[in-house]
Amino acid sequence: MLSFIRTNGTVLAIASMQYVALLHSNWYSLFTFSTIRNFTLIYLIDSSPSEPVDDIYFTPYVLQGAAVEAATLMLLPKLHTSYILKTLVFFIPVSFGFEVINDFFHYWVHRTMHMMHDPFHKTHHHFVHVKPIVAFYQNIIDLVLSNSLPFLVTSYIISMAYPLSVLDMALILTYKTFLEVAGHLAVSSNKTSCFPQFIWLPRMLGIELYSDDHALHHTNSSCNYSKRFSLWDKVFGTFFSKKNTRTN
Repeated sequence: MLSFIRTNGTVLAIASMQYVALLHSNWYSLFTFSTIRNFTLIYLIDSSPSEPVDDIYFTPYVLQGAAVEAATLMLLPKLHTSYILKTLVFFIPVSFGFEVINDFFHYWVHRTMHMMHDPFHKTHHHFVHVKPIVAFYQNIIDLVLSNSLPFLVTSYIISMAYPLSVLDMALILTYKTFLEVAGHLAVSSNKTSCFPQFIWLPRMLGIELYSDDHALHHTNSSCNYSKRFSLWDKVFGTFFSKKNTRTN
């Protein structure tokens, strides 16, 4: 429970600043905040000693991720203003639906890249032993296809049923980035990280996805294509558990 409170407290604090950046709604403000947020989350999540050479090598990729994200956010559907109470009431189901849909599109883009031996995605798989900063180590084409496009399509789909507000998007973005970074820890230190805003839901539904499950994908690229939950890997028969047992 302490970890749950600490994690969500951190995310909410960062989301409040993300909210301000979205209100400004210009590329430079979004890029600047995304850069600060990315490095902050890497620092907070990665407890291993940082190697200066790693910081120098990976920094351009962190900046690239922030630049692409800022451009992606400029293409979002119109975000509305709403009462905080509305977001508090609906955020859990809305964010869960967002993640499930986004994960579906990411799953198929990601799996297709591996099926086609896509050269752009090979960049991300250059490192077999992952660490949080490796989350940003992507070719820009891979980043757009597997990250930006699923995010944009999902945003428009959700907006047809539930008009997203600036606050909704600030929270969704911050949780998303937190999970991207934490998902590359390569250890099972956070058993509830796949949906920290309501940690019990994925476990109740049997679709939890641990960081070491994704680490397995980096050593065996024929499994675990999902980003957030194990749902689509289980539906399409590509899920391997930490014990290397395929779930059909």
